[in-house]
Amino acid sequence: MTAAELIASIASTVMSTTLAIVALIFSHRQSVGWAPVAFASKPVMSGTGGSWEFTITVTVEFWNRRRYPVALRFVRADITGVDILDVRSTLEVPRSFAHKNCVYTEPDAVVGPQTSSQVEVAIIFKDQSLDALKPQFDFKIGYFDPRANKEEELQFSFKAFYLEMGWNKTEGERSEFMKTYDRLREDYEARPDKAEEKQALKTLLDDPSLPAPEARAKRSRSQPPKGNNDVRERFRDDLSRDRA
Repeated sequence: MTAAELIASIASTVMSTTLAIVALIFSHRQSVGWAPVAFASKPVMSGTGGSWEFTITVTVEFWNRRRYPVALRFVRADITGVDILDVRSTLEVPRSFAHKNCVYTEPDAVVGPQTSSQVEVAIIFKDQSLDALKPQFDFKIGYFDPRANKEEELQFSFKAFYLEMGWNKTEGERSEFMKTYDRLREDYEARPDKAEEKQALKTLLDDPSLPAPEARAKRSRSQPPKGNNDVRERFRDDLSRDRA
């Protein structure tokens, strides 16, 4: 066998082996599918006038690209750039809790093949200037792969960009915004009419003759308030508008 024939034989063998490996990989992917992926999107921010509280909600999408179902176990988000309220950050989401700037949710959902599942992660923060915030969510998502018979994890980060936030500001600018915000809030809380307003609002909300908040909301949807409750409702609305 000449040198040219030897080289041609080796090249043919290498090419055949490569084609066989590629075909095997594609055959495997067609059989079991591709690994699941996840990402975050749709940051939405809302606030309550006069309460100094804001909520940021981020939607996490988990896409199962396997040819068989997988179980979505948990979604964990470690938040930096903003101090969240531990107790209220779950917004009554079942099997969820928040602690030390971490939100943990257990969807406990089975995601079918070639389908997706969405989980909303909401945080509540208070007494912080929006211009000084740079909220970043470091996500860890756990799921169970029945074919591999083991727990798997996905990790990624998401920066919640929103109007008026401090992503494009320097540390010095963010610090100045926070100082200005604290000064304005202290001036607002020190207003002479604040003590009287707080006491009036507390007396109104603690009045045992008023229905519970849930019953009051349900009643307002079905029929207008009657009697003295009508006066109290108007008074509370006036207070809310003044606070806003």
